[in-house]
Amino acid sequence: CRDLMGYEGPMAAIANRMTEIDVGGKKVRFLPTYHPAATIYNRASRADLMKAMEMVAEELGI
Repeated sequence: CRDLMGYEGPMAAIANRMTEIDVGGKKVRFLPTYHPAATIYNRASRADLMKAMEMVAEELGI
């Protein structure tokens, strides 16, 4: 996220929070999430992953 958002803090502070970023002069909706493999090492993160997938589905209208 640091490269796309210019953010350098903890991932937990921005995970699953929809925002807009500028990409080549265009505003793009952006949802920072943990990598799905994180659920292997931290089972509690599955709820966060499911929340992110639900947010993406809602954003896409599916």
